[in-house]
Amino acid sequence: MALKMSFHYWRNRGETRPRFVALEHGYHGETLGALSVTGLGLYRDAYEPLLLKPLFAPSPDAALAEPGEDPEAYARRRLGELEELLERHAGEVSAVIVEPLVQCAGGMRMHHPAYLAGLRRRLRPPPRAPDRRRDRGRLRPHREPVRAASRPGSRRT
Repeated sequence: MALKMSFHYWRNRGETRPRFVALEHGYHGETLGALSVTGLGLYRDAYEPLLLKPLFAPSPDAALAEPGEDPEAYARRRLGELEELLERHAGEVSAVIVEPLVQCAGGMRMHHPAYLAGLRRRLRPPPRAPDRRRDRGRLRPHREPVRAASRPGSRRT
């Protein structure tokens, strides 16, 4: 639904933006749209001919950092790579799809909060925009794919 809504948003503005950006190792579900932005071959490979062709940005998983590189520095480096990807495909991207802070199905890949904070800043409208609803050319649908009877850290069982 988020993919359709973001595509439709741009269509209503008179633009065609058929691409989506997602993170490597991300998981978003089993429907064809969700599989399209899933960055795990385990789920995608069998259905590849049926799927959309998203752009995949490198995962900000702190475990992938270079030796001696702290998690925040690594997250900021990966954010820079995502920003370069968005610049190269300006005018094509409908939305950026991310799992906030942890990519569960991808192997519990954790990333530093600086990544999401930087992404929010990147997609926020300029401070002096005449219309605060304007954006910088991309939407970021929010979703939480992992749901259960209780959330991690909750006291309910």
